Amino acid sequence: LAPPGKSTEMFGFYNMFGRFAAILGPILTGYTALVLDSQRLGVLAILVLLIAGFVLLTRVRETPAHG
Repeated sequence: LAPPGKSTEMFGFYNMFGRFAAILGPILTGYTALVLDSQRLGVLAILVLLIAGFVLLTRVRETPAHG
């Protein structure tokens, strides 16, 4: 998926977004559980993040490899 010569830059983005997810996931879960007074619904809030990731991945255009 990464353009030739940009694999380290793309890995940096991957690492940065992984850290954001490690922070936002528990915050979203805790806040949802607190507001809705249900830990089950709090855990289901992670489904929102998974769906957002799926939608973003469906927009990635894959080009065939040459050679």
